[in-house]
Amino acid sequence: MEKELILALRGLKQKTGISMDVYSASFSYLYSSGEKIPFEYSGGYTDGMQDKKQNLTLFRFRFKKEIYYGVISGVSEVEKNYALFICSYLENSGTQEDSLSKADFLRSIVLGDCSSMQIVKYMRKFSIPPVPCYVLIITAGAKSASDIADFLESYSINGLDSASILSDNSCLFVKYLTSEGYGEFQSPVEYAEIFARSLFEETGIKARIGVGGTVRSLSESMQSYAQAESALKISEALESKNNVHSYKEYMLYKIIEDLPPMMLMNYYNVLVDGDAKSIFSDPDMLGTAEKFLENNLNVSETARKLYMHRNTLTYRLDKIERATGLDIRNFSDAITFRLCGLLYKISNK
Repeated sequence: MEKELILALRGLKQKTGISMDVYSASFSYLYSSGEKIPFEYSGGYTDGMQDKKQNLTLFRFRFKKEIYYGVISGVSEVEKNYALFICSYLENSGTQEDSLSKADFLRSIVLGDCSSMQIVKYMRKFSIPPVPCYVLIITAGAKSASDIADFLESYSINGLDSASILSDNSCLFVKYLTSEGYGEFQSPVEYAEIFARSLFEETGIKARIGVGGTVRSLSESMQSYAQAESALKISEALESKNNVHSYKEYMLYKIIEDLPPMMLMNYYNVLVDGDAKSIFSDPDMLGTAEKFLENNLNVSETARKLYMHRNTLTYRLDKIERATGLDIRNFSDAITFRLCGLLYKISNK
């Protein structure tokens, strides 16, 4: 533990009389500026949590580059304000955020490395309103991140949307849903699809994009980032050839994946029999079916996008029906087919 932090805690105790305990990011006990407070971490959300059973307030703060947790006694509004004050005091004593660029600061927030007070400072400093937002993760070829980031900055509608480089080949982008441009796109997925198309047309960069869910404000952006990251990972596991991947799109996959192995195999054996396996193991037949589902069961549109004659597509759909017993031209059968496909991929990972 930093000596400067211990000195700051002692100074806080002398000036205010407030005692607090400090824990590491993994909740290992480190230090107490007074009598040690009985505390047992029960999991879940931590920043600003008030535990009435243990009669304590728990909050997260950053000192220099390290994340810590502070604990003080009491659960009233007074202790809540104490926590905010202590957080600000300690971060002002050891923070290096003033030297961070806007992009670096934003990345720290989205990755969950900033406390509530630091997020408030960022929003005040850069005039970010408390409006809904979501996070995109854009990945492409090696050393393309700076080009993507430059393109992202020029793609902002409201002047708030911001990008930050994650690695040589990936960036994150925070899209704010302000009144200006809010109705320009029907959904985050549509926004991402139009962006991916524009990026390719103007720069030649073919990107994969993970789309996180919409959260209430920047302070919850780490949740959206985690969802976007999860969507990209699942799309790789499913060997998806699409450019844009939404967390909501893969919720069914997550539900199935979380089933007990025995139950998963029972469902698999019932729904995916020998003839059906021949379809799911055939890349051409499976690709045709998935493209048909992506195009809302529209034969003409699917045939056009596959550069395939309607009769050829109809023949393949009939073959799928004979093998699986499912006519995916019907909505209910299409849902069951999607479920069977996920079961097949998870069971054969």
